[in-house]
Amino acid sequence: MIWRFDPFDEIHNIFRDIDNLFRRTITELGAGSSLNETPSRRLLPGAMGLATTRRFAPALDVFAEDGKLVVRCEVPGVDPNKINIEVIGNQLKITGEKSFGREVNQENFYLREAAHGQFERLLALPEGVKTEEIKATYDKGVLEIHLPVEGSLAPRRVKVEVAEGQNKQIKVA
Repeated sequence: MIWRFDPFDEIHNIFRDIDNLFRRTITELGAGSSLNETPSRRLLPGAMGLATTRRFAPALDVFAEDGKLVVRCEVPGVDPNKINIEVIGNQLKITGEKSFGREVNQENFYLREAAHGQFERLLALPEGVKTEEIKATYDKGVLEIHLPVEGSLAPRRVKVEVAEGQNKQIKVA
């Protein structure tokens, strides 16, 4: 498989990691004294965050394939009947809810990292998306949305033309 190099991937990963760090720190600080803290619970990583849950935000992949824009959304544990897809203007809106599953008594938790709750993702759509032909499928926790597009999704190079007499070199100080 050929991967397109994006020089900003590492920057995006750093921002995601910092965001996760702040979310986890705030979550851990918020729980504190409401727990029955025991020595064994204090030894566990993230033990102060037992009483709270993280907000669920599904990961997205967006790519072009066979003249269509494809949005792949990881939603494991989400009931497909609780997922809504809307096109509002030039935006694709994906909403849903990941439920807690079975309830467990709070005192029985040693560590709780699973994220639950409502989610919403918004994506700006390129011009030419045929909104009436959008199709979505759900398989094994992965939602795939196929958006047919008029014309080409391939980037188009535009040559910069230089006016006569303006072909001077620019000096950098």
